[in-house]
Amino acid sequence: MAKLKIEHLDDNLLRDLERRASLHGCSVEEELNSVLRQALGKEISEKSPGLTPEERAKSVKEMFARHGVRVPPLSDEAISRETIYGERG
Repeated sequence: MAKLKIEHLDDNLLRDLERRASLHGCSVEEELNSVLRQALGKEISEKSPGLTPEERAKSVKEMFARHGVRVPPLSDEAISRETIYGERG
């Protein structure tokens, strides 16, 4: 991954970036990557090549968080084979 040094960054921007990173539970570097991807219109889709399943899941969660979408976790019962297929299971 490339390295970038930013000089003379506005203190308020850095504080805002740190706050966003904290809210999203990630590092400032990860948050900055996310902000830049969004600003450049290159959000990572779920089918992006070269990403692990964990990275794809994280990118989708980040995209939902940026757009204010909250997806509640499903219970084990909700996704069980019996619940989904019923008697056909």
